[in-house]
Amino acid sequence: MDSRKSIEDQFSKLHPSLPVSTRIGIVGGGPSGLSAAYALAKLGYSNVTVLEKYQTVGGMCESAEIEGNIYDLGGQVLAANSAPVIFHWAKKLGKYKDIKVADDYVSVISLTLELQDKAKDSGRIGVHAVSEIASDLTPEFLEARGFKSVPKSVACGYTASGYGFVQDMPYAYIHEFTRTSMAGKIRRFKGGYMNFWKKLSEMLPIEVRCNTEVLAVRRNSAGASVDVKNSNGEVEVIEFDEIIISGSFPFKNGKTYRAPPSSSAEPETGVMDMNELEKKLFSKVQTIDYYTTVLKIKGLEHIPVGFYYFEEFMDDPATIGHPVAMQRFYNNTDVFLFWSYGNSVDIKGPTVTELAINTAKNMGGEIEEVVLQRRFKYFPHISSQDMKEGFYEKVESELQGMRNTYYVGGLMAFELTERNASYAVALVCKHFANDSPSPTFPYVKRLFPLQSDWWGGNLKRLDEFPGVKFPDIASLDGYLKHWGTHEVIQNKTLYTWINEEGVVVSQRTYRELHANASCIAHNLLLNQKPLFKPGDRVLLVYIPGLDFVDTFFGCLRAKLLPVPVLPPDPLQRGGQALLED
Repeated sequence: MDSRKSIEDQFSKLHPSLPVSTRIGIVGGGPSGLSAAYALAKLGYSNVTVLEKYQTVGGMCESAEIEGNIYDLGGQVLAANSAPVIFHWAKKLGKYKDIKVADDYVSVISLTLELQDKAKDSGRIGVHAVSEIASDLTPEFLEARGFKSVPKSVACGYTASGYGFVQDMPYAYIHEFTRTSMAGKIRRFKGGYMNFWKKLSEMLPIEVRCNTEVLAVRRNSAGASVDVKNSNGEVEVIEFDEIIISGSFPFKNGKTYRAPPSSSAEPETGVMDMNELEKKLFSKVQTIDYYTTVLKIKGLEHIPVGFYYFEEFMDDPATIGHPVAMQRFYNNTDVFLFWSYGNSVDIKGPTVTELAINTAKNMGGEIEEVVLQRRFKYFPHISSQDMKEGFYEKVESELQGMRNTYYVGGLMAFELTERNASYAVALVCKHFANDSPSPTFPYVKRLFPLQSDWWGGNLKRLDEFPGVKFPDIASLDGYLKHWGTHEVIQNKTLYTWINEEGVVVSQRTYRELHANASCIAHNLLLNQKPLFKPGDRVLLVYIPGLDFVDTFFGCLRAKLLPVPVLPPDPLQRGGQALLED
């Protein structure tokens, strides 16, 4: 999507390219899955279901309450200027706060801007946009551009954030990290990042099914059948016309980054009925075995609130297992978070915990409690060679949409929440929408609000009339026909026109507007000069009064698109009419 335009503006010019009743399933309720759900709902799709394995949405943006404070165990911060999608939602859903970050990415700013301009010109989305121009390994890529080494701030920030060692990675991934991390103030969500995604899921007109484990996915030309185990432990089959797969679901039994060469992946479980292309592409993917360990430590009270790197464990992969970063969230507690790499074989949770404890002791701390530990299958990625051989081109041009299946998540977008959200929204707009002047299918544009829970307004209940049920109708004219003939509603006032003094000049009931619209539509369709066809645009000159409203609905009933215009102003030379957008 075009980051120079607001989210609302971009969606205002799009229409759904499939019937809005299309059954769309989304596997995974993390940032990618929920962002795709948001885009689908915004386009008007009304049958969207999110399947989430765990008890709440949010994916790796997990938050935990410890001794009365909220701690983000996974995703937690955003750079304000590089997160337009999420901050668009944040302004509507709740508050966030700024935190400071060292402005030490200066050495790569010009290179980052250069690559970003090329990415925008490519018209591609996600990592695909830079996969051809930045596929070399990072040291080689930077050396060719005059850098003697990888800037220390970039290397430390990248590795400490869980993306591996920079010498192993194609520069495309480092670019995605730097362009997101260096842009503006760093912000954290009050109440925890998980709570943000939970609020978003509750505000969307979709079905979210938590505690629902996907057991099998079978696809054919007509759609997908998904076997799930629901919250009651019962197995059921859900049918979808289209399915969106998020996160690491397709390669959850794949390769682990920096695992010993003799180790092999766990046997495939056959959860997805992959074809040969999917097997070939996903067999190249590695994920990082990444841990968050929470310790309560006495004796480190002098350490200020902040995020700290362990530089001695940043460069050498032989130190995997030792913590690469530590964070203190609050200065009135003894709770510290440690981040570490494992390898899924001989360096797992217990070893990671032991090494974190030893590191804390070496700092002068006394361990009071191991509070908890979380393990994440993090940052799916590929090698520099696979990127050079066109991995992302094949994913985007051959895989996306094949067998009614679409993939979103860190592999396609890079494992940052804003990158995931932006990619998911862009993919939905690319494959589930079009920007034609008139919609392919009748639908109602959704204007659902995302209300913040801290809004202090008083809600007033609006009671419904007895015997009245609100229907689900696909068009504005359909609603007028329904209410204009409803025995309870038809004689109630729909529009009132008042003059400049506030005096009522005229009114229309539902029945009157329905009758007037039918009469005008009949006359328009009988007209031979010109002969109107469904979808034609009709200039509708605005004249104050309810006759204008009658004509507007008459055009809709005749399946014409009314385009309101203001009449020429006689006081203005030239008298140009103004089209209302």
